[in-house]
Amino acid sequence: MGRGAKHTLYGFLFLLLLGIIAGAVYLFFFKVSPSCEDNILNQDEESVDCGGVCIACEIKHFRLIKSEVGVVPIGKTKLTLVATIANANSNYGVTGVRYSLDIKNLVGESLDVIRDEIIIPPATTKYIVETGLPFNSSDVSRVEFEVEEKFNIVLGETFVQHNISIKQGKPTLSENIMRVDGIVTNNTGNNINVLKLNGFIRDSDGQLVSVAATIIDKLPAFKGKGFTIFASIPSNVSLDSLETEILWEVVS
Repeated sequence: MGRGAKHTLYGFLFLLLLGIIAGAVYLFFFKVSPSCEDNILNQDEESVDCGGVCIACEIKHFRLIKSEVGVVPIGKTKLTLVATIANANSNYGVTGVRYSLDIKNLVGESLDVIRDEIIIPPATTKYIVETGLPFNSSDVSRVEFEVEEKFNIVLGETFVQHNISIKQGKPTLSENIMRVDGIVTNNTGNNINVLKLNGFIRDSDGQLVSVAATIIDKLPAFKGKGFTIFASIPSNVSLDSLETEILWEVVS
């Protein structure tokens, strides 16, 4: 073998050895092992970083949907706030959902901040109703609605199922106060400590003109109780043009 061929062979072997050493150094010291946070579809994942050995994709992509905040004037000096948080997932519910409603005045200053924590079962829309707040709606520029992203996702089977029926009588109106009477019945074998009824009053165009609420304490299994909801109605609205919807919410 000529000198030139030997030099070529030695150079090739040197480069090969150098490549082996570099590869070994990379494998032992620099190569990142597959994980559930590498943003790569690997291992036995169903989608990027979820499924298989990683967190279930249904949980990873779980989201709550919040609405805009409705501001409903109640007379000249009070108002009611209405918003919703929806859980569209039919398999999982959530606990420890913290939210805030920050009421801003015309120059952006905070008039009040309402904070609370709720539970939302699977496939449920939770109504948030704050009634009788001592503010004139003309002094409120906006309400900032925030829902914290940190909450507990739990299987739907852990939630107690409730079956509530509501029968309401014909509303009456006296001096701009609507009165709605009815009976609420617990159709399951679980006692309810606190049940909240939210009454939504809309005009013929579907616009919300008033919101009111009442609390039912101690509703035993398979029992019913009477309730009354009072709602302030604008003076220029007639009773015949109004529609009332009553929604229930188990508080505890």
